[in-house]
Amino acid sequence: MELPKETIERMFVESERDWPEDFDHENGKYQNRCMECKQTFMGHKRRVICKKCSTPDWIEISKRKPPEDTKDNKAWAGAWLEGEMVGYAKCMVDKCFPLQSEALRSLSEIEKLKEEKKEALRLFDSLAKDIADLRLLKSKYEGRCFQLESQNKELMETLKQFYYKCDLTRLSHEWIQKVEELISIKP
Repeated sequence: MELPKETIERMFVESERDWPEDFDHENGKYQNRCMECKQTFMGHKRRVICKKCSTPDWIEISKRKPPEDTKDNKAWAGAWLEGEMVGYAKCMVDKCFPLQSEALRSLSEIEKLKEEKKEALRLFDSLAKDIADLRLLKSKYEGRCFQLESQNKELMETLKQFYYKCDLTRLSHEWIQKVEELISIKP
């Protein structure tokens, strides 16, 4: 029975001896034994040395003294020239290791920025919720205003009818007085 890929990935803990760049390949997740240190590591099925053993300690190499005769020793001939370290080894010690501390500092800055991004997203979510609440209050306010305007129109109509009736009553009262005056004049 084959385990799902997610289960295998959760079971697997990456170490400094593993070759993570091999993992994406078809034969990239084999468990191998290093020929140098005899420790197990994960990598391509054809790898025979773990990553830790294959990566030289350039600081230690830079501290070594050059051999007496570099002409016959081809392994050291390219690394030492007139008693001084040159080539790839010098480049690793002089250029790459100072950049490693810069890279670590950059990683800490990236972590800080990630935290700031999380905080900004949290604030954005909070603001979005507040905006939604304000929109709900605005719609309730507008609904209440519409109700009050409708009630105001009804009251104005009622008031107009009342004034009209009052005016008719006043007119009829004046008319009755005029008629009474006319009647009183005739005899």
